[in-house]
Amino acid sequence: LLGHTLVAQSTAIKFDRITTENGLPQEHVFAVLEDKKGFLWLGMESGLARYDGYSFKTYTHDPEDSTSISSNIIRAIFEDEQGYLWIGTDGGGLSRYNPQNEKFTNFKHDPNNRNSLSGNRVYGIAADEYGGIWVATLTSGLNRIHFESTGDSNGKARAQFTHFRYRPG
Repeated sequence: LLGHTLVAQSTAIKFDRITTENGLPQEHVFAVLEDKKGFLWLGMESGLARYDGYSFKTYTHDPEDSTSISSNIIRAIFEDEQGYLWIGTDGGGLSRYNPQNEKFTNFKHDPNNRNSLSGNRVYGIAADEYGGIWVATLTSGLNRIHFESTGDSNGKARAQFTHFRYRPG
């Protein structure tokens, strides 16, 4: 029998506390994500904030700008394989942030479109092993997003949402 000795190395983890006194837009943070570039994204009830380690940039809903985030109440943040951020809002549906142009594409429930998001209270976002984006709503079930070509020459695609609801029995 051979004896083995394991030695654990102790690594000190340093935490910095960031408050509204340091520039944090609001103290109540509901969602946090570190993206592939190292930015820290914070979802609050006052919008979405990006922290670069020194300062914050805040994204808020502007009713006059269709490319702004759809709501200031952020509940979920997810980064996909292409580097888009998907933002779940409470009441504003789903927003997709394009880091190249810093604009948002918004997806909301439309009762006249069965392929729209099933509800506007988005509390969870994840991807499956095939890269499919799944969106969990608070009371309107689960959605899977897929994109369908619009057939135009610039390669645009239209989002289609497939709905999944729990049906007991």
